[in-house]
Amino acid sequence: MRGLAAAFFAVSLSGCAVSPVGHSRSVGRDFSRAPFASFVLDSTSVAEVEAALGPPMKQTTVKGLVAATSKSLVPGTPYALTALNYYFFPNGMGLVSQGHAGKAASLVFLDGRLIAYGADSSLPEDANAPIDEARLESLHQCQSTRSQVIALLGQPNGETLHLLDAQPGAVDIIYDWQNTQQGNAAHRILRVFFDRSGAMSNYTLVDNQAAAGGAVAGVHPVLPMQLPPACPNVANRQHT
Repeated sequence: MRGLAAAFFAVSLSGCAVSPVGHSRSVGRDFSRAPFASFVLDSTSVAEVEAALGPPMKQTTVKGLVAATSKSLVPGTPYALTALNYYFFPNGMGLVSQGHAGKAASLVFLDGRLIAYGADSSLPEDANAPIDEARLESLHQCQSTRSQVIALLGQPNGETLHLLDAQPGAVDIIYDWQNTQQGNAAHRILRVFFDRSGAMSNYTLVDNQAAAGGAVAGVHPVLPMQLPPACPNVANRQHT
């Protein structure tokens, strides 16, 4: 089930690529990334997101039954995953190397509650500050909390709440620094994992260099959703 949610999220985030590529007219509608800081996993509704961002460019829903291996939901219970897609390409859809910068976002809901979102942009005004590796030395496994990480590194590009896998309640957040130059799209992606108590269980920092001229503006690489082991005695701790 986790694989379905991850795959659905990946397809949703890259869904804007179905539009015609290479023309100069704007594609989609502009939207602000500022409201994402107010969205709350397992709480924010579809209506609240649409009130903040406007109607989505695309909406997709898939339905199924909770797997027998679920540890947080009743097996066999019907569920619905809904994705809202937003995108904006002021100079048309195309490759970053050809001047087609833009931004895209996808938000995924389980039975109407937000469980994952991702937002990325190659527009100059949305550029993230490069990830400062020296700050990562301040992160401590099984001690640092989500609020401490965000205070240190700023608002992430995306978050995922894991409800349907072996670690229900675990969260991972993602930071994506994109640098485009001379036909290449380089992504430095930091992913920070938290167990269900809210303690940081691990983090990964990955450099991804797309093939020359091969990156679609606003769509970042999708990384595997493998969770690290939870911290010891997770049931006896509570972090925020």
